[in-house]
Amino acid sequence: MALDDSLFNAPLFDKALFDGAPIAAVAAAPDLGRDYTLEVYDSAFALLARLPNWSNGTWIQTVNEPSSLAFQYPYDDEFTVYINAYARIIGIRDREGAILDWLNVVKPTKAEAATGALLLGVECEGRLGQLARELVEDLDPGATTIKALLGTLLNDHQNNGVLPKLGMGYIDPAIGNLTVNIDVENKYVLAVIKELHAVAGGYIRVASSDSAPNSRLEWRRFEGTVTGLNISRGHNMTEISQSVDFRTPRTRIKAFGFGQTEEQRLTDTVQSDGATRAAFGDVSVVRADQSIRDQTQLEDSNARLLAAIEGPQTTTEIEIIDLSKIDTDLDYSHEKMLLGRQYNVIHEPLGISITVIALSVARSLDDPLRVEIKVSDPEAVGAGGNLDLPMRPRDFLDVVVELLRQTAITTQQDTGIYDGFTAILNDPTDPHYADLIAAIETALTASGGFPPLSSATPQSVGNANAGGPGTASLPDTHVHRTEWQTYLGP
Repeated sequence: MALDDSLFNAPLFDKALFDGAPIAAVAAAPDLGRDYTLEVYDSAFALLARLPNWSNGTWIQTVNEPSSLAFQYPYDDEFTVYINAYARIIGIRDREGAILDWLNVVKPTKAEAATGALLLGVECEGRLGQLARELVEDLDPGATTIKALLGTLLNDHQNNGVLPKLGMGYIDPAIGNLTVNIDVENKYVLAVIKELHAVAGGYIRVASSDSAPNSRLEWRRFEGTVTGLNISRGHNMTEISQSVDFRTPRTRIKAFGFGQTEEQRLTDTVQSDGATRAAFGDVSVVRADQSIRDQTQLEDSNARLLAAIEGPQTTTEIEIIDLSKIDTDLDYSHEKMLLGRQYNVIHEPLGISITVIALSVARSLDDPLRVEIKVSDPEAVGAGGNLDLPMRPRDFLDVVVELLRQTAITTQQDTGIYDGFTAILNDPTDPHYADLIAAIETALTASGGFPPLSSATPQSVGNANAGGPGTASLPDTHVHRTEWQTYLGP
């Protein structure tokens, strides 16, 4: 299954999940006969132009990474001058006029095609990416909480002066209150955030309210919910393959942390259990990370890394059709591919039956039916080195959200009701959270308790390093339509 280069370069945001909303100061985008409209803004978020003549657009959104957008525009078009400049921001709107994403223009390329057409190729990066160029200087935080350190990084170390700053949004207390002790001096802000994620896990995103300059960094313990939806043969799957790489297992790690001399350096050695070593042999790897200044952090990150690499890497590639984009009298809106949601991948002739989470969603903006997604084990995506912190929705929430989804479908109500309930359940700080939980508990008690929900419990994904709920294992990575290497630790 060769990678389709004409599609690959771009992601999907669920507008409910990612707080998409029309900006009050800008009228909803006109219907240009397309599912997506692109607009260009200056660094103060003043609308410069709508872009009617874009082509070859691809949009990719990935868990815990900056989104990306690539498209072409006629070089001699009157609006090209607005794109081909520093500190330009592209907004993507859906057909209803809601903003789905904000991205910085990072690389315009002017070229002549073989046909003689003059084109501007435009590469854009989600706003999280601008933190990869903000340097941390003169800061020794010592032992501090993740939330306090994030506040310092965002308040005092965004010094570009031209690009609008990111603010700090909701940080889950289970993550924000963790105490860390890492070296941040002369590192970029995004690199520090990724080191923190290696400890705490969870889901990092940039959320934008209806006031664009208020884009903020959010960090949640889990994202998305069990949907109970299938990706299967004869339904929405068009191609599938699954491979196992027996070259990848490592069953022993020797790690070194901070320390000026051999005697002072933090050290830790961890190895797989006897059964795993009997299956894959004794294969060692050495890692060194001077930024880790705490012995417990070193041991936890070492355990997480071992869980990720002690078994063969499994790669699943799938191509699907987005049924929610089909023009039909039937309602397929619930079939939308959403980032962070769980799906059951089933192919009976090949013996494939796995529960996965959508790690990345890529869309061709020109052909909305075409979707390529990367998926991973649901327990692994949000897991960090803190082994006692579960990184998936609780079973209670799984059941509740599935009940709400089924109710919305069977009564043919607007699925926005379901999305609204989901948003409240995923945010304990919401003023309606306690009342909604109490109401649902009462309803479930009256109905005799939890109904069966087969998809609420994650399945192991097929090798010796699979872990259960609450573990920080990273057993397998399943990838749709593109090769993607398993993350090998901090």
